[in-house]
Amino acid sequence: MSMLSDIRRDVARYNRQGRPFSVALIAAVYSHPAFLGLLHYRVTRYFGLQKGNPFAKLLYLCGRAAFPIIRMYSGVEIHPRCYLGPGAYFGHFGPIVLHPDSRIGEQVTVMQGVSVGETRGGPTVGDRVSIGASASLLGGILIGNNAVIAAGAVVVRDVPMNSVVGGVPAKVIGKRSQEDYDEVIGS
Repeated sequence: MSMLSDIRRDVARYNRQGRPFSVALIAAVYSHPAFLGLLHYRVTRYFGLQKGNPFAKLLYLCGRAAFPIIRMYSGVEIHPRCYLGPGAYFGHFGPIVLHPDSRIGEQVTVMQGVSVGETRGGPTVGDRVSIGASASLLGGILIGNNAVIAAGAVVVRDVPMNSVVGGVPAKVIGKRSQEDYDEVIGS
């Protein structure tokens, strides 16, 4: 996947009105400050991965220099080393912190106040996972596809796919299927 392809898939998650891409991109940046943090991550990561290109290295360094300003405006802190799959959706402005060693799948929804990772490393999060407000995913855990992490949950153990977890520490409290996910996002 290319940077532009990933950005198109991200914008599609914010574009509920079916606008053309360029209009939807501008609307997402204007209406969702957290989207700007996501966009900054995509561009900075792309240039950081371009080895042997001095112009790309310069653009990467400019992106890293702008990071503190973007973080203050968007409330999003994602290191370019983190892997975040395409189609990500950050629901609201607010502190969202993704550890550099985290690997996060496609079509993931992240609400405000979420922390993913700790000093011992970052979790691996599957595709189509929804992470509720103020949830924490700590350590080198595995979150299965289609999982739902309830608001305020503290996840310190692996989460099976299609599970809903909540509590401190989080435990399985329900199930969610691929069809349930498709219904929620309107696929």
